[in-house]
Amino acid sequence: MAQPKGLQRVLLLPDVEKASGLKRTQIAQKEKDGSFPMHIHVSERRKAWIEAEVVEWQQQQITKRDTALAAKKAAAEGPPPPSCQRGANEIQEVDERLCRGRHLQQTVPKPRRV
Repeated sequence: MAQPKGLQRVLLLPDVEKASGLKRTQIAQKEKDGSFPMHIHVSERRKAWIEAEVVEWQQQQITKRDTALAAKKAAAEGPPPPSCQRGANEIQEVDERLCRGRHLQQTVPKPRRV
């Protein structure tokens, strides 16, 4: 990630724990495996994290969640009914509204008595 030039706001461990929902040991493990931003040393014994990097990490987590939810929803809906696909049985008239959005099960209309 290209760092913007200028002064960067830093977060100390208690702020990072609140922002991420992780504890110190979890943060350290995720830093080690590369799934969390690395800390910087602001003094010999004090660690801090660049706020912009922590915010970017949060956004990545939100994107992962949203992508997983969309995939789960798509899998639950399943493929569209065959009558919604082009070239399906031309004898049945298909109401196009049923083929948009949610795929509702269609029933074959009963023949009218004359």
